[in-house]
Parts: sequence; structure tokens; C-alpha cells
Amino acid sequence: MVLRMARPWKHPKSGVYYLRVRVPSDLVSLLGQAVEKQSLRTKDVGEARVRFSRAMADLAERWTNLRQGLVRPTYEQMNAYSADFFDTYCKEIEGGRWSPFWDDALGAVVSQFIESPDDPGAGREFNRLCGQEITDYFGMRGIRIHPEIKGAVDLRIAKAIGEALPIRAARVLDNDYAAGSAEAKYRNSSAAKPALNLEAAFEAYAQTVGLSAATQKRWLPALRTLTAHSGINDLSRITETHVADWIEWLRSEGKAQRTIKDVYLASAKALFRYYVGERKLTANPIEAFNVRVPKRRTLRGPGLTDQEVQLVLNGTLQTPPLKLAPCHIDARRWVPWLALYTGARVNELTQLRKEDVSMIDGIWSLTITPEAGSVKNYKVRVVPLHDHLIEQGFVEFAQRCQRSTLFFTARGKSTGAALTPYKKMGENLAAWIRELGVTDPTVAPNHGFRHRFKTVARRVGMSPEIRDFIQGHAPRTEGELYGEFPVPVLKTAIDLIPAWADTSIDPKPQNAGPS
Repeated sequence: MVLRMARPWKHPKSGVYYLRVRVPSDLVSLLGQAVEKQSLRTKDVGEARVRFSRAMADLAERWTNLRQGLVRPTYEQMNAYSADFFDTYCKEIEGGRWSPFWDDALGAVVSQFIESPDDPGAGREFNRLCGQEITDYFGMRGIRIHPEIKGAVDLRIAKAIGEALPIRAARVLDNDYAAGSAEAKYRNSSAAKPALNLEAAFEAYAQTVGLSAATQKRWLPALRTLTAHSGINDLSRITETHVADWIEWLRSEGKAQRTIKDVYLASAKALFRYYVGERKLTANPIEAFNVRVPKRRTLRGPGLTDQEVQLVLNGTLQTPPLKLAPCHIDARRWVPWLALYTGARVNELTQLRKEDVSMIDGIWSLTITPEAGSVKNYKVRVVPLHDHLIEQGFVEFAQRCQRSTLFFTARGKSTGAALTPYKKMGENLAAWIRELGVTDPTVAPNHGFRHRFKTVARRVGMSPEIRDFIQGHAPRTEGELYGEFPVPVLKTAIDLIPAWADTSIDPKPQNAGPS
């Protein structure tokens, strides 16, 4: 199962778009539901995407707040809450929601509560008129106020409402929209409200863009070091000075320049850039920073040499250890050969399912699809099998295999985990290839086959457009995005790759069979 990108859901009957996402397991009992569903109140897909992104950010913040349990708001936070109520009551007249009779009655109740907060009768009357609104306000944000401090919060909100009532009356009756001292006070209070909590912001971002579990596991701890080092968990308050200090601190902790650039800065730039685009941040303080990575001395190419390929292919024919699991035996036997003749990424091969080996247009082929797991460009592609693979019995192996997946056994593990079984299998293969003798640290044991395929494809004159498609590389021009690649055309290109010739290789060596 692949992590799917969260997106608006269109109601099949009304055509209205909704936010529908699964509630985290640790919050299901608290919320009393397994799925969160909210109407986005639009039938326009473009507007739905904008509203969905905002709703996801609010929802993620709500979940973060719920996980904090009962809270005792600080003075700043209580000011922020009361500022929201002040703004709400001042702006109600914009929608025609104003009645002088209601304001007189409400004003009297609020004044009585402010003057005698310990009077049970005054408290009950205030809660009768405003209690549900206050409860809804905190409920929508997932904030659970500790009972011991609820009275103080209510009193602060009551004062804000009391100051808002005469202002909105003056705007309606006297047409007086001049900002007064009360508005200035609450405007300053609003500025103290946390705009973007890191955890909530990242959760919403990851859901919306479909960030993989592995990337989330790598990026979130890196981002936490920024907020921990700066002492600020509100992304809107992070400045370039904080970022500069953070980078220097990472260096002092011994982080490599490449790690700082590719993990720490990359994650921060992506997150801040997203929220600038969503108009939740005014600027990206990370954008101006770049970490220079020293160039590595390159003494050889990244592809495997003939000698290294021979080492690995000979290893595929070795008698496996007695206790090696059948899926490991099959992966060692077939994945290097598949990599040699397809140039695919190792995880695209280790995730193959039995159904992904099939006859298409009369040609035995692999279907590399994001339905099976990780595909970098999220697009399905068909790669015909080289005749040498068929001669060795790969198709027979796939047909006999009793697992639904060819090279790993899930055994109940979620493929949404940070390290999926097929990725773990790829790591195991890389370690095994190192043991066989491919020890040069400048060459990736699995990826070396991918580089080699490109070299051989150039050598035999394969069309650049076709070789890029076969390997799942991005098209170089807009024009290459047009049209399809018929399987017979791809088969002709694959046949240009010469069969690996070595007398030590039996055309149909043994494998683990149907296990």
C-alpha cells in the first residue's frame, strides 16, 4: 500500500467537496470517531483545494492541542483568546447581526459577571448567554481548559465582550469606525497568539502533499532542532538570525555539510515555502540560506564495472545459507538480474507483486506501479522482460510463487511504516553485494546497476526518450510528455541490450521456488 496524497473528497450526489481524513489512533477514543469529515462548502475543485489545505492545518493544530491534555493558559494566551472574541463581536455587524435590545441585555449580564465573578447567579447567567459559544470556540481548536482556571478564562473573555459591545453600537448608530484604545489593545493581544505550531503545521503539510512515511521520519526530527534551538515553536516568529544560529549550532554538533543541506535546510525550506504559498507566513526565512558542500573527488564512474557485475551475478548462483528465508533467497537470485536488464530502482523491484509480471500485447513484461509501493514520479510504467530473463526461468518463478509479493513477506507489517519490508529487503541486498566484493565506497551497490544500464543503453544506441522512460526518469522536454510508449516499441529497445555472456552461468539455475 502506498501513502496516498490527501485531497478533497467530492460527494457523489451533491457535488460538494469535503475534507475526509482518518483520525489518529491515539485520538479516536477522545473524539469518538475514526474519520473526520467537514464540508468545504464549494463545488469548485480549485477553491476546494485551497480550503482543504487551510482546513487540514486547522485540524492538525486541533489534534496537537488535544494531545496536550488539560492546559493552564498563560497570560499571553488568555489575551489571545479574548482578542478573538473581541474581534468576533466587533465584526458581527458586518453580516447584519446586531440588535440594540440584545446588546443591552447582554451588556447588563456581562457587566454583572465582571463586577461579581464569584456570584453563582451572575456566572450562571453569563454561561447561559455565552457559555456555548465559548465551549465551541475551544472545542474547534482542541483546547481543553483546566477546570481550576476556567473561571479566569471566562472572566477575561467577558471583559473583551463587554468592551466590544459599545464599539459595534457606535459603528452602527454613529457611523464611527475610528480605532480606539480598546481595539489597539486587543490587536496587540492577537499578535501574541501562536500562528503555526511546528507539529501541527508539519502534520498538515505532510498530509496535504502526500509526504512519504520515510521522509516524515527523517524531516520532523530535523525541524524540531530548529524550534528547540531557537526556543520558539511558532514558525511565524522564526527569523533569519534564528536560522543562522541554528546552522552554526548544527555544524558545532558535527553534522556534515551535505546532511545540513539535504535534510535540515531542505525540510525547513519546503515547509516554510509551502506556508508562504498558503498565505499563512509572510516570508521564508530559510530561503536566503545555502550550505556549500565540498565536491567529492571522483576517481571512477558510478556504474558497476564488468568485474563487479560478474561478482554479483556469480553470487546469485551461490548455494544460499541454510537458514535464509525463501523471500531473501529469491531476491538474491533475481533482483540483480532484473536491475541489470531494466535499470529500475532497487525498491521498484523488491516491491514487485506476482500480478506485476504479466503478458502485455503478447510480451512478458513488468508493471512498475505506485500501487505496489514506492515509485519516484508516482507514475505507472511497463518494462518488457529481456529474453535472457525469460530463458533463465523468471516468468516460471513468478507464476509458481505462492506469495502475493515476489521478494518480501509483509507478515502484517504496515507498508506505510518509515521502513517498509521491500525497502528493508533493498538494504539487505546492498549489504550482501558488499559482502560479495563490491566494496568501493564511491559506488552504490544497488544503484550501480542503474547507472550501468544507462551506459549500456547509450552504447547500443537506444533512443534517449525511450531509455529515460524505461528507467522512470523525468522527460527532458514538454514534448516528451505527449503520447505513449507501446510495449512492442519498448521490447525492441530492451532487445538492444546484449545478454550477459559468461560460461559459468547456467541458463536456468535453481531458486527457492514457490515458497
